Amino acid sequence: LIGDTDFSHPDPQLLESTGAARTAEGNGHQGEFTADNQYFIGTDEDFAPYGATNFSITSGTNAGAYPSVPVPGSAPIVVLDDDKLNGPVVYGGYGCPGSAPIPTPASIPGYEASLRAGEEKVVALQRGPTGDPSAPEPACFPGEKAHEAVLAGWDAVVFVQRHGGTENPPFCGSGAFVDLVVGVCTNHEAYHKMFGTPVSFAYPDGPAIGTVGARIEATAAFDGWGYVHLFSNQADANKKFAELDTFAIPEAMDENYAVGFGDLSVHEVATDPNNAGRAYLSYYAGGMRSLKIQCSSPDNCELVESGGYLAPSGNDFWGVETFTRNGRTYVAGSDRDDGLYLFATGPQG
Repeated sequence: LIGDTDFSHPDPQLLESTGAARTAEGNGHQGEFTADNQYFIGTDEDFAPYGATNFSITSGTNAGAYPSVPVPGSAPIVVLDDDKLNGPVVYGGYGCPGSAPIPTPASIPGYEASLRAGEEKVVALQRGPTGDPSAPEPACFPGEKAHEAVLAGWDAVVFVQRHGGTENPPFCGSGAFVDLVVGVCTNHEAYHKMFGTPVSFAYPDGPAIGTVGARIEATAAFDGWGYVHLFSNQADANKKFAELDTFAIPEAMDENYAVGFGDLSVHEVATDPNNAGRAYLSYYAGGMRSLKIQCSSPDNCELVESGGYLAPSGNDFWGVETFTRNGRTYVAGSDRDDGLYLFATGPQG
C-alpha cells in the first residue's frame, strides 16, 4: 500500500456551496493521475441528492433510531407532500420478478383501515436473494423490486440490507428504477426489529410474507450530487494523501435542481496526457466539463472550470477518455442517449 484517502467531515463541497455541515456521503468511483504524477483526481458518483438522515421505528417495543441511507435511483422522500415517509410496514419478501409475489395492501386484513392521515402504504423488501435455500431465484436490482411493489399498489419501499450484510452504513444496492417511488435502505437489525423477530443472520430468516410490522418514519436532507476531489500524490507519514480541493457544477449543489433535471452527478475523469494541469469530466446531465489545476504552491491548488459542452436538448454523458493526435489532445465522451462525441481541446496554456 502506497497510501489512501479519507473523506473529510463535514462534507467540504456541501459546506462551501450551501453552508450546511453534514457528514460526507462518500461514493468514491474512479480516478486518474495527472501527467506529471504529482496529483490525482477522484470522482464521487452519487445519484441521491437527498440523504435519508433520520430513520426510526415509531411504535412497539423496538421504537428508536436506526441507520439508513438513500437508495440511488429511487425518488427522494421530499417528493412526498409532507416531506416525510411514515406508516405501518408490511413484509414483502425479496420482491424480484421471480420471487414469491408481493401481496397487495388490500389483501392484508385491516391494513388499509389502519392507515392514519398522511401515512403511506409501505412494504419492506430484502436485498438479494443470495444463498437463501428457500429462495433459489436470481437476485435483482432494487429498481426491479420497487417496480413489483408499485404494480402491487405500494407507495414506498423500505429496502433492508441482505442477510449477513455487514456494510455500515447499510447498502441495499442501486439502480434499475423505472418508477417514481420513494425508497430508503436500513440494516438487517432494523429489519428484524420492525417485525418483532429475533435478530438473526442464519436461515430461515424473518417473518412470513404479508406480516404487518411496526410503524416507521424517515426524513431526508439535501446533501448534493456526486462531485470531484483533487489530491496530492505525496503521502504523509501515515500513508494518507491530502485533499487539496473539490469541484462541483453549481446546479449539483442547488436544491432547486435536485428533482426533474436529470442526474447531476459526475461520473468519470480523464486527465490530459499532454498537460498536467488539465482534466475532463463526464457529468451525466451536466454535460462534459474541462478543468484546470491552478496552484500557487505544490500544496495549495484548486480546480477551476475552463470549459464544457452541453447540448441545447440535453446530454447524458457517461464515459470520458483522452488521446493524442499530432501533438494535440482530443477528448471522447460517450452519451448514453446520443452515442460518441469527439472534442478538440483549445490552447494548452
